[in-house]
Amino acid sequence: MNNQVLCPRSIEEDNFAKMYAEQATTFPWSLFQNTPSQKDEENHKTSKRSRTSVPQTVRRHRQLRRNARERERQGRLNSAFDVLRGVIPDYLSGKGPERKLTQIETLRLATHYIMALSEMLEEENQKPAAEYCECGLAFSSTRTIGQEN
Repeated sequence: MNNQVLCPRSIEEDNFAKMYAEQATTFPWSLFQNTPSQKDEENHKTSKRSRTSVPQTVRRHRQLRRNARERERQGRLNSAFDVLRGVIPDYLSGKGPERKLTQIETLRLATHYIMALSEMLEEENQKPAAEYCECGLAFSSTRTIGQEN
């Protein structure tokens, strides 16, 4: 006895299957055709944006602004890496404080350092309360040692 439920395919699925089959046979070859399709020609004719060229001075100004934004972004990124390098202990790198870590070295060491700190915290949270008391006894009341009844 077969428990499969057969559902008829929807019209959308049929259309998708036909479109996929057409693209599978024409797509790679369409890359080598030199003539634009009729749809491309219609879109080109009805384009609302004119094809006027932007003056050289405007293009140069835009490029300079893009370059300035990129320099600022790189500066912020480098500053953040410097802060991160300052937090990672020098002994973890094995290179000493005189050699600057690369960005990828910094990220990898920071990741391992954070994981090690997390493991230490988990281990500390699993210790019984008696290990935290110097005298080895865990007190459940709020009385201090030496307080009389």
